[in-house]
Amino acid sequence: MARGILILMLFNLSSWSALANDNKCEYHYFRDKRISTATCYEKSNFGKATAYNKTGEIIYEKKYTKSCRS
Repeated sequence: MARGILILMLFNLSSWSALANDNKCEYHYFRDKRISTATCYEKSNFGKATAYNKTGEIIYEKKYTKSCRS
């Protein structure tokens, strides 16, 4: 329980710093209101996707680049 709270606190701190850096983040939640996925990207279109299990452990993490094709 304490570990999950610590993870959420660290995640909130990183999301606050993301707001200060003009990053855009999108979150999805489990029914118990814990974060299940987080996708954040910068104005430069570089980003990071993270998925969590119900205990708060990271089960997937990958950096990515958004690209536009005309």
